[in-house]
Amino acid sequence: MTRLRSGSLRPTLIPTTDTIATFRRALSLAEIEALFVQVLQLAREMGVLKMGTVALDGTKIHANASRHSALSYETLRQDRGAV
Repeated sequence: MTRLRSGSLRPTLIPTTDTIATFRRALSLAEIEALFVQVLQLAREMGVLKMGTVALDGTKIHANASRHSALSYETLRQDRGAV
């Protein structure tokens, strides 16, 4: 089991890219995989995750968001009601 320093992963803090890179260098790929499995198992035990297919890859997709084409919550609610 991999032990992390207290506060290494906090939901209230957003890690910088440097922090993430340091974290990745500190652990081997096998350790990161084992840690990821532990996080998923813990989330399942807490009832916040239903186990199924989880897929992660390194695909990068260029975002093309426009303020003019973005939908507001109100528009989404109306669209959802129409379905």
